[in-house]
Amino acid sequence: MRRVDTSHQLISTKLFVPPPRPTLVPRPRLVERLSQGLTHPLTLVSAPAGFGKTTLISEWRASNAGRDYPLACLSLENDDNDPTRFLTYVVAALGTLKPDLAETALGTLQSPQPPPLETFLIGLINDLGELDHSFALVLDDYHVIGTRPVHEALGFLLDHLPTHMHLVLLTRADPPLPLARMRARNQLVEIRADDLRFTSTESAAFFNQVQGLALSNEHVSALEQRTEGWIAGLQLAALAMHSPRLMQRSEDIASFIAAFTGSHYYVADYLATEVLNRQPEPVRSFLLQTSILDRMTGELCDRLTGRSDSQFILIQLETANLFLIPLDEERRWYRYHHLFADVLRTQLQQAYPDQLAELHKRAAEWYEQNGFVPEAFNHAMAAGDQLLAAQFIENNAMAMWMRGEAATVLTWINAVAPLVRERPWLAIYQSWAFICTGQLDQLESKLQGAEQRLARHVTDAEVETMRSHIAVIRSLAAARLGEPQKAITLAQQALDLLPDGDNVIRGIIIFTLGEATWQTGDLAGARRVFEEASQINIMADNSLGGALALASVAALLTEQGELQRAAEIDQTAVQMATRSEGRMMPAAAQACLGLSGIEYEWNELDAARRNVEQVLELGRRWGNPDTLANAHLMQARLQQAQGDSAAAFGSLRKAEALAQGDGVTNVTVLRLEAFRLRLWLVQANHEAVTRRAREQHFDFHGVITYQNQQAYLTMARIMIAQQQPDTALNLLERLLVQVEALGQMGRVLEVLILQALALAESGDTSGALTTLTRALLLGKPEGYVRVFLDEGAPMAKLLRHAGSRGISPKYVAELLSQFDSEIGAAPAAQQPLIEPLTERELEVLRLLADGLSNQDIANKLVVALGTAKSHTASLYRKLAVTSRTQAVARARDLGLI
Repeated sequence: MRRVDTSHQLISTKLFVPPPRPTLVPRPRLVERLSQGLTHPLTLVSAPAGFGKTTLISEWRASNAGRDYPLACLSLENDDNDPTRFLTYVVAALGTLKPDLAETALGTLQSPQPPPLETFLIGLINDLGELDHSFALVLDDYHVIGTRPVHEALGFLLDHLPTHMHLVLLTRADPPLPLARMRARNQLVEIRADDLRFTSTESAAFFNQVQGLALSNEHVSALEQRTEGWIAGLQLAALAMHSPRLMQRSEDIASFIAAFTGSHYYVADYLATEVLNRQPEPVRSFLLQTSILDRMTGELCDRLTGRSDSQFILIQLETANLFLIPLDEERRWYRYHHLFADVLRTQLQQAYPDQLAELHKRAAEWYEQNGFVPEAFNHAMAAGDQLLAAQFIENNAMAMWMRGEAATVLTWINAVAPLVRERPWLAIYQSWAFICTGQLDQLESKLQGAEQRLARHVTDAEVETMRSHIAVIRSLAAARLGEPQKAITLAQQALDLLPDGDNVIRGIIIFTLGEATWQTGDLAGARRVFEEASQINIMADNSLGGALALASVAALLTEQGELQRAAEIDQTAVQMATRSEGRMMPAAAQACLGLSGIEYEWNELDAARRNVEQVLELGRRWGNPDTLANAHLMQARLQQAQGDSAAAFGSLRKAEALAQGDGVTNVTVLRLEAFRLRLWLVQANHEAVTRRAREQHFDFHGVITYQNQQAYLTMARIMIAQQQPDTALNLLERLLVQVEALGQMGRVLEVLILQALALAESGDTSGALTTLTRALLLGKPEGYVRVFLDEGAPMAKLLRHAGSRGISPKYVAELLSQFDSEIGAAPAAQQPLIEPLTERELEVLRLLADGLSNQDIANKLVVALGTAKSHTASLYRKLAVTSRTQAVARARDLGLI
C-alpha cells in the first residue's frame, strides 16, 4: 500500500526576507518611495535580475518606517503556479501576521475538494479585514508565475483589497494585471530599473566605502557608465578587482575597467569566470556542484558533494560576500544570487556534464526523504530519471490529493506519461485527480487500463488494495452522476478489498456509501453507515471527517423526526470541529446549519439566526456552495417568519445565484424552488405560481420517489391555495404512504398538516380535526412549532377548533400563544397584491425592469402605444405605485421579477 500522509511540508525559507547586509549602500530615496506607496493598493518593483529588488525590501523593512509596518513576505517559485500551492503559501505568509488565519485557511485549502478560488478568496479577504492594523503582502519573483488561475486569483484579491492592506510585487516582467487602469486611478506606485540603478554617488560609496577599493572618481564614473548602474555588475566588478594582482597597480585597474564591456550577461559570465578561477579547487568544486540547488543547507550540500563540512563552507562564502544570500535568521538555509547561479550552472555543464544527472538524483532523494516533494520531483525530472519521479508521485499523490493539489498531481503524471501504461498506480492516482477536477469522461478508460495491467506490474499483495481504490473511485463517480445503487455496490466492493488499518481510505469509502444510501431513501441504513464513518474518523484523529459524518447523522435524525437527539449530535459535531482556542473549523458549518434548522422549528428564532450567521461565515471560508445556498435559504425562512418578505426574497436570490454554478445539489435546488413558490403563495401571487407550475410540466400521476417528494409536496400546497382540495388530497395520500414507509416522520407531520388544511378547505371539518389530532400527537414529543405556524391563518383557525373540542389542549394552547405572539411582535409584512397580475402585465413588468420605454414595449409586444400605456397603468394600480422605478422595486420585493 502506498503511504498516505496528509501532512504538508511548507518551506519556511520562502517566507523569509534576508536582513540588510552591514555593508549595504543606503538608498533613502527608494525607501521613501516604498513608504509613500503604502497609501496605494499596489507597489510594483519591476526590473531585470541583479537590480537589487529584494535588497530594497530588506532595507525598507529595517528602516524606521518599515519597522512600524508589518510585512508578510513570500518568495515564489515555478511550482507555485499550482493555484492551491500558491494560495497555501500566501496564507502561510499572512499567517506570520495572524497565526489563526493560517491555521483555518490552510485546513480549508488542503482538503480533497478545496473551494472555488473566488469563494476561498472572499473568505480570506473577510478574515484579513478583521486585522486591526495596516500591513503589506510582498510577493517576490512574481515573474515565475505563468498560469491564468493564479493571475486571476491575485487580480481578484487586488480588486477587493482591504483598505489597510497593501500589495508589493517584485518581478522581472510586468504581470498581466490591470496596471493601466490602476495608473489612471492613482492606485499604483512603480519602481523600475531606471529608479534602481546606482547613481554616481551610490556607486562611489559602494566601491570605496563598502568594498574599500579607493577608486578615483574617473574610475567610478567609467564603471557606472559601463554597468549603467546595474548593481550585480558592480558587485562582480568589485569581486574581480579584489584580486591581489589588480590591487597592486592603478594601471592594472584602469586596464581592467577599459576591458569591462558587453551586455550584462556577458559581463556576468566573464567576471564570474575570473572569480571562479581564483578560488581554491575545493571551493570551486563546491560552488559548481551545489549550483543546481535553488536553496541549500549544509546537510543537503554534504549529500551532493560527499563532504561533511558544507555548513562551514557556506558560512565562509557568505563572509566572503560571494553572492550567497541567507534565507533565515539562523543561517541554515542559503541561495546563490540568481545570476551567479546561472553562471555556475553553465560552468558545471561545460566542465562536468557527466555529473549533472547524479547530482540532481542525490538532491531529489534528499528532498523526498525530508518532505520537500515538489523539489524532489523537479530534481528527479532534471536528472532525466522519470522512474524516480514516478516513484515520488506514487509515494505522495494521495496525500497531495487530500490537500487539494489535484492539479499538480495531474501535471506531474503528464510529465511521466510514458510510464502510466507500465505503472497502474499512476493511472489510479490520475483517476483520483480526475474525480477532484470533475473530469469524469476520462475516468473509466484510465481505470480499465489500470485493471488490465494489475497482474503484470504489481505484487500480489498490492492487487487488492489497488482494486479497492478503483472501486471507490467508481463509487464516487456513480454517486455524483446520481446512480446510488451502483455507487453502493462499488463502495461495498471497495470495503471488501481494502486491507485492515487503512482508515484514511476507509473513511472516504464509508462516507461515500452513506451518501449513496441516503440518495435511495434508506434513511435508517444511511444513518448506520454515517455513524460508522464518524467512529472510523474519530479513531483516525480526523476531526474534519468525524464532524461531517456526525452532521450527516443529525440531518438524518431530523428527517426521521428526532429533533432533540439530532440537536445533541449537532452540538457534539460542533465541539469536535472547534479548536482549543474556541475557533471553529469550516467543517462545523454543516452541524451549525442543522442546529439552525432545528432551532427554527422550535421557534427559537434568535438562536437560529445566530447559528445561520455562523454558517455563512464558515461557509465563505470553506467555499462549499451547497452549504452557503442552504444557509441563505435558512436566512430567508427566518426573515419570512418575521414578516419581512422583501428581505426573504433577497436572501433567496443569493441562494439561487449560487445554484447557477457547480457544487449545489439537486436536492438544494428543489428546496429553493419550493420556498420561492411558498413565498408567492403567502403573497397570493397565484399568477406567478401558476406560470411556474405550467413551466415545470408537472405529472400529477407520476411515481413518487424519495428524490421527487419535494415537488409533489409543493404541488399539493399549490392546489390547496388555489382551492382544489380534492386534487391536493389525492396527492397527499400517495405522499403519506411513501414518507411513512421510509420513516420520514418529519415529513409525515407536514403531510398530515396539509391534509388537515385540505380537508378544512373542502368543508370536512370533522375529518380535518381528526387528521390534525394525528399531527399534534406526532409533533408534541419533539416540540414542533414552525411546521404549524408557517401555515398561517388557516392553521390558526383550525387549531382554535381543536382547542374548543379539547384536543391536545396544552400543546394547542402553546401553539396558539405562539401564533398570537408572532402576530403582535412581527413587523408589518408586505401586503399581497390588490389583485393578481395577468400574464401580459407580468411580461410588461419584466420589460419595464429591462429599462424599455412605453414605445419600446409596444414594439416588442406588437401592440399599440395606447395599449402598452394601459397595461402600465394597470400595473401601477395593482402594485400601489406611481412610477416605473417604484413598480420595479415593489415587484422585486414581492419576488415577481
